[in-house]
Amino acid sequence: MVRLVFLLSILVHVAQATHLRGGYISVKRISPESLTCKIKVTVFVNTRSPINFGGEGELRFGDGTSMIVPELSSTPRPDLGPGVGWVEFTIDHQFLREGGYLITYTEPNRNAGIINMSNSVDTRFHLESYILLDSQKPAAIDPVNPLGFQSIFQSSISFSVGAHDSSDYRLQYSLITPKQSLGRPVVQYSVPAGVSLNPFNGLFSWIFPPNNTFVGEYAFAGRVEAYDQQDKLRGFNVFDFQVMVIDAVAGVAGNVSISDNRNLDENNRIYTATEESISITFQISPPPFTVDSWKLSLHTFLPAENASLTISETSTSRVGLLRLKNTPSIQRANPYLVVVRASISGFVYDIPYMFFTQDTDYNNVIPFPEDMFELENPPERLLLYPNPTDGFLTFQDLTGQSARFSILKLTGEEIASGQIEWSSTLDLWSLAPGMYIVRINDESFRIVKK
Repeated sequence: MVRLVFLLSILVHVAQATHLRGGYISVKRISPESLTCKIKVTVFVNTRSPINFGGEGELRFGDGTSMIVPELSSTPRPDLGPGVGWVEFTIDHQFLREGGYLITYTEPNRNAGIINMSNSVDTRFHLESYILLDSQKPAAIDPVNPLGFQSIFQSSISFSVGAHDSSDYRLQYSLITPKQSLGRPVVQYSVPAGVSLNPFNGLFSWIFPPNNTFVGEYAFAGRVEAYDQQDKLRGFNVFDFQVMVIDAVAGVAGNVSISDNRNLDENNRIYTATEESISITFQISPPPFTVDSWKLSLHTFLPAENASLTISETSTSRVGLLRLKNTPSIQRANPYLVVVRASISGFVYDIPYMFFTQDTDYNNVIPFPEDMFELENPPERLLLYPNPTDGFLTFQDLTGQSARFSILKLTGEEIASGQIEWSSTLDLWSLAPGMYIVRINDESFRIVKK
């Protein structure tokens, strides 16, 4: 029997590095009157390594300035799994003018032995966070779940990488190719069959194909983007994570199930009117080991009066009752993410709910083209830079081939097309700021116009 261990946002170092086990960057504007932002790099590390986080990692602020993050020791987090520690580095940074800023953190190297990329031990780890500072509220994206977990089951994994934006922007999720530096994806990367990421609620899933999964570590990266009501990109976060496929663990069975009594759509969207509540009942049905070993927990940014979880037990199952209440104080245009988690020894299984607090046609979702959810990084033979861009986008095909290109809005509307030589520059100055799709022959990529 095969198991998965899910380590979210895992940056791992060997020899000259830090054996990091997770990380993401969050950026918050301190006040509307100031261009000072609080920038936080959060990482999860391997506490079995004597090497600390920092010392070699470079934090770039996107305005031409940068710093080397100091070496920091970690705090053990056994609740997140064996050998997991937690570190945060926070700094206030003042930007001199309004505009879009891409904050990055890069440090050598990833851990050895990652199956779905080449030479991971000599590959740098890279994170990004983009924020637009102007007269509107900037995006303020935070993960709903604690990151850095192990997780999994015999035949599939379901783990939430969903987030909350306190500025009430629409969030959208996608899988991307892990990066080793700005604009450079890792080498010879592949996504295993059966992997998907729900673009609306951030549920990462991996359904194992029969006889097609190998024990070991697999690397993934994700991106969560925040859009305003005019579909303008207000910010995004890039996070990196791993799934570790391991043999069966003694006392932890693989066919545990968690289910609810609601017949919701594939995105688990739900609504209740003002001052009304809705209840969701679900249960864990474990195999013959003690039910006490499994825990249920609730993860959300909603206040306790609006989201609560009560638990009852029988000899063969653990039953939970989730109550969601809509009050005027929490009403907003976009949904809250509410995640119910079943966990044991770091293994987890999540059910996310999208809780809407306004009476809207929440089933009327913008019809993003399928390209929107493909990997965003070009193959090694193609270069598209800079991304984000202020106006000009350079294209190079290292094989020396010319190509046909087209530029599309997120709705799929084509706004430009033509033929380009193997080394060309596209003029995008006339485009409004936001996210676009660039098609090069039959391949599609995303770009940001600042």
